[in-house]
Amino acid sequence: MTLIPYLLYLFLIACYEILLRPPLTFAGVSICLAPLLVVTVAVYKSELTSLWFGFAVGLLLGAADPRFMGWLTLSTATLGLMAFYIRTRLNLDSLKARLLLVFGGVFTYNIVLLIIHWSHQFILRVFDTALPDAIYTLLLAWVFFCIKDGRWTLARFKALF
Repeated sequence: MTLIPYLLYLFLIACYEILLRPPLTFAGVSICLAPLLVVTVAVYKSELTSLWFGFAVGLLLGAADPRFMGWLTLSTATLGLMAFYIRTRLNLDSLKARLLLVFGGVFTYNIVLLIIHWSHQFILRVFDTALPDAIYTLLLAWVFFCIKDGRWTLARFKALF
């Protein structure tokens, strides 16, 4: 197992959180790249890889606010482990099943973040931020899985024009 792709994923998450999140946020809704990558690694890699990658992502996200580092580390490591075990139980050959797994993982992660940061008007915040963030992230996951599965190729794109 090489570490270089995972270090690049962590670098991508750090760059996104620092540089790209503000311009890509529309009306308070942003892409949740960290849980998306944790779930994607869990879909394609082993149990141990999913666990330690979730742990590393939690440490990276917790570096921004050390008060919540332990909770973020625990929640992202648990997300990676849960996504791996769900992947082993389900047939993820279809695009819809993988998108459902990503949506469920990101939505659950957003709810856990709301509980960790304990904001007032919890139910309102679930429908105001957690659900739209999960849907916005689902669109990015759909594009990724379509390219990865070969549904969208450069040859097909060139055939359109």
